[in-house]
Amino acid sequence: MKKLITSALLGGAIVGSLLGAGAASADNSYLVPSDLAPGTYRLSAESGSYGTYVEICVDYTCSFSDGMIKNYFVDEGDSEVVVIPPNAVMVNGDDAVFTPMG
Repeated sequence: MKKLITSALLGGAIVGSLLGAGAASADNSYLVPSDLAPGTYRLSAESGSYGTYVEICVDYTCSFSDGMIKNYFVDEGDSEVVVIPPNAVMVNGDDAVFTPMG
């Protein structure tokens, strides 16, 4: 299945999607620092979603035991402060919006 990666900067918030052919939902993958710089962000869910799940990863496998730095669950309408550290290499998410803080 061919995948298309797109991202855009909208009103200061970073929104992206990794869509498979015929996919019904959007999944986001960002490379650090080329797509998403280390720093502090306000994480929220895309409008109309039920919420978001995000993983900050130290490697490309992002395994729960040794590749994941931290993960977050945020309900629609809520937000969470997320710090992407300099040693992160990838951020995976689902219906996620990252708004830079500071």
